[in-house]
Amino acid sequence: MRYLVLPTEPWFPLWIGPPERKLSDDENAFLREARAAMLTLAPARAANTWAVLYVSELTLVVPLDGELSSTEDGRTLHTSLQLHMCERMSGPMILGDWQDAHYAWDVEPKSALFEVSGHDGEARRAALAWLETQMRRPIVRRDWHVLNRAIASAWLDGGAVRAGCWRCMAWVSLR
Repeated sequence: MRYLVLPTEPWFPLWIGPPERKLSDDENAFLREARAAMLTLAPARAANTWAVLYVSELTLVVPLDGELSSTEDGRTLHTSLQLHMCERMSGPMILGDWQDAHYAWDVEPKSALFEVSGHDGEARRAALAWLETQMRRPIVRRDWHVLNRAIASAWLDGGAVRAGCWRCMAWVSLR
């Protein structure tokens, strides 16, 4: 498998997988608008963003871990926010969800956290607004220790933690 990498921008360097093709006008606009949005947001922990054009779908990946070795034993939780511009039986759409940072849209959720029909400017703006709201959520890292050794790690919704609700966002790394 061969990938062409176009790292011309600080945000979302583009990987093009087989079969190689150019971005459509809507995909190109989405990537350009996402890069501009990230310049405005300037998130401290998202310096390792990436984008991939694979088959007929464009995925933007914003990993939550800022460093490769972010746990005490050097492992990461691999969590990322992703926007997925695709075609489905219902037509063109943009989906948004939390996914594994090592893969582009690895598992299609039964119901994505965000879904908008179309690839037009209005749909792209809605997708980027959702991304911004997710990035502004008070996400906190929790490590569980037994005898001074981390036995599990998770990203939690900081608002829920403060409210006493320990519902994990489902990204737990057990050792």
